[in-house]
Amino acid sequence: MRLQRTVAREVELAGVGLHRGVSTRLRIAPAPPDTGLVFVRDDLGGLEIPALQQYRVPMVNASRLRRGEATVETPRAPARGPLLPGDRQCAAAHGQR
Repeated sequence: MRLQRTVAREVELAGVGLHRGVSTRLRIAPAPPDTGLVFVRDDLGGLEIPALQQYRVPMVNASRLRRGEATVETPRAPARGPLLPGDRQCAAAHGQR
């Protein structure tokens, strides 16, 4: 049996996006079992982009997930291994036991 975790309550952060420099909002919310990590583009009618290999777009010094024309992305340091978008958020949530 694979143990799963989710966050206890919804958390929302807002700031300036790194890649485009526009106002950005990040909401982390609890999810049902077996949901996995899913990015929801509220600005695109709630389009969901699961953090799965099939949505990964190869890039240099960054990672991107794409579903249709919608993307989510985050930079990574060149000396580190590849990150999927949301790795930092997942790591932060994992530490909040």
